[in-house]
This record gives sequence, structure tokens and C-alpha cells, in this order.
Amino acid sequence: MEHRLSSLNRRVDPIALILMFILIIIGIILIYSATHLADNPAMQTLYKTQLIWTLVGVVCIYIVVLVPFRFIYDFTYVFYALSLCILVMVLITGSSAAGATRWFAIGPIKLQPSEFAKLAVILALARHLSSHPVSFQNISSFVVPLAILLFPMALIVKQPDLSTSLVFCAVFIPMIYWGGLSVLELFFFVSPVLSLVFAFNIYLWAGFFILLFFLLVKFSRNIIHISSILTINFLIGIVLPIVWNRLHDYQKSRIVSFIDPTNDPFGAGYQVIQSKVAIGSGKILGKGFLKATQTSLSFLPEQHTDFIFSVLGEQFGFLGTFFVLLLFSVLIARLFSLASENKNRFSNLVMVGISSQLAFHVLINISMTVGMMPVTGLPLPFLSYGGSSLISSMILIGLAASLRKKSEDY
Repeated sequence: MEHRLSSLNRRVDPIALILMFILIIIGIILIYSATHLADNPAMQTLYKTQLIWTLVGVVCIYIVVLVPFRFIYDFTYVFYALSLCILVMVLITGSSAAGATRWFAIGPIKLQPSEFAKLAVILALARHLSSHPVSFQNISSFVVPLAILLFPMALIVKQPDLSTSLVFCAVFIPMIYWGGLSVLELFFFVSPVLSLVFAFNIYLWAGFFILLFFLLVKFSRNIIHISSILTINFLIGIVLPIVWNRLHDYQKSRIVSFIDPTNDPFGAGYQVIQSKVAIGSGKILGKGFLKATQTSLSFLPEQHTDFIFSVLGEQFGFLGTFFVLLLFSVLIARLFSLASENKNRFSNLVMVGISSQLAFHVLINISMTVGMMPVTGLPLPFLSYGGSSLISSMILIGLAASLRKKSEDY
């Protein structure tokens, strides 16, 4: 047994795994504290279910560690194609809830294929970018990476699940940067998104457009690139305000409520307001384990899933939230460090994708719970209740923790 543990330790990065398991343990404790007073008896046992999913995740990590590097590399596109097929199948035969078709129901178990599609996209992008770097000098080099990104995104938006589809964008941008783009080229690439943000203020948008124009003229010699980027940004800046002004008041109200839920305190903003009350009431040290009122007495819906960070803040206060944020920060930094140390192009791109996905989930979920971002439905990795999210996140960390050694042995 000792020999096996020693062998496993040589195959993986123990720091990443230890940090992950600490977060999982904290998550199970928080799920228990959020549901132990629930009226539904089934809710009171969710922490046990999460523990079972953790054990399944451990088995998955063990399998991932044992899989040879060549197998992962060779079957990347097969895995990607399979994930697309499953995403199509879930639209046709999947289980629906609240107007969304995102799950396969197997008895009491629900599996969400989009969680595992994230890994498929990361692997496929890494495989392609490792041998075909992108460059603005060759616009056609973006065709395949964009296709890899957009096919699963379109299927997931169809479910509909906009928040999960945005995760792919958060993974794509750092990976193409790592895959060959300079910082300036990356700025040009994401400029349409920035135009979209600035378009509602004519002065901000005009300043951004002028800056973009001068940077393009100074650093690009390709007139087609310059004219294309400027045209796209110009159209966004001009057309978006026109479209906005043509919307009905109720349509504008829905969009504003999504962006700023506090405008609808008894509807879209209710969860965010209750979440902020819960976190604020925890103060420095928190109310204590099992002593919360806001989250334990069901004032906050979905407290054991999307709003688990509120449970942490109310019971363990600023110090508890700081400790968890520190764990996430060290884990993400460790993964990026492993990526920079890895000399295998495919491996370090996979690690960058995994690190970026984890960072995006943490940033968006916590920002959502404190009212800085719209309510998106993205879980907090390792802490939020949910089997598909937990298992897929554990597989990602297991893969990242073992890839460096795999590629060294290859």
C-alpha cells in the first residue's frame, strides 16, 4: 500500500490535489450546514450524496492518472466528437426542468453533459494550437479554433444555458494567447466585446474607437485586418444603441434586471439581496457553524448550490471567506505555474485551459453572490452541490496535476 501511494505521489502534483480536497471537505461541511434544517428530508441528506460524488471523483482521478499521455493526445478529437454527439442527444432525449433541457436522468441521478464538454473543448483546442499557432498575419489560422469553440457553444446555448457557454469563451481567450497571440493582438481580437460594453456611452465608445484606430495603424501593416476590425467595432458602436432604443420598455426592463438584479428586488434581485445580507451579517468571525439564520432558514434560495459562498460568509465571516479565496488563489497559481514549467506544448495549453476555467468559475460565482455580476447559475467549484460539476472539476485537477509527469515520461 505504501509503495502504491509513493508511486502515485511521483505521478501527480500533490499540492494541487491537497488544495482540491481541502476545498471539497469545506464544501461538504457547508452543504450540510445549509440543508440540515430543510423541510424536505431528502434535502437533509445532500451532503451524503456529495460525499458519494467525491468518491466517484477520486476513482476518476485515479483512472486519469493511469491513462498514458499518448492515449490522451491521440483520442482528443474522438472525445471532442463524442461530446458533441452527447450534447445533441441531450437536446433530443434529455430531461427538462424550468424550461431548460440540460440533463440526462438515470433514475434519481442527473448528469449534465455540458460540464464534461468543457474538458473536451480544452483538449481539442490544446491539440490544435500545439501544432497550429494562431496569428493575425494568417487570419485563416483562427478558423479551426473558432469552430472547436462555437459548435459546443451553440448546442449549449440551445439548451438554453448561456452561463456555461460563456465558460468556453473564458477558456478560449487565454489559450489562444498562450497559443501564439501577442497582448496587442489579443486586444484587437477582443475589441468587439469591448465595443459592446462601451457602446451605451458615446464618449467612452468614441475614445475606445480612436485608441483602437491609432493602435491598428501603428502596429498593423495589413489594410484588410485594419479595415475589418474597425468596421466590426464601428457597426457595434452604431447599431447597438439603435437596437436598444427600438426595444419595448418591458424588454429593456428584463435586460436591466439581468445586469443589475437590485432593480427587481422581489424578482431577479431577491437572491442577490438576500445573499449580500447573509455575507454582511457574518462580519469578521461569522455567526458560527450551524448558527446562521439567513441561509439555514431558507431566506436564500439555492444556498447549497450557486450561493454556497453566502453560507460560508454568514457562518465563518470575513476570515472564512478569505481563507477559501486564498485556497483558490494558491490552487490557480499552482496550475499556472505547472503550465509555465511544462515544456510540452499540448500539456501546458491544457493546463492553461483548466486554470482559466477554474479562475472564471470562481470569479463569476463570487462576484454574483456579492452583487457585482448578474446571476448566471455558475457553481463554485468543489463547494457547490452537484455531481456533474464536482466530478468534472476533479477530473480537470487530476489531469492538470498529472500531465507534467506524463509528458516528461512520454
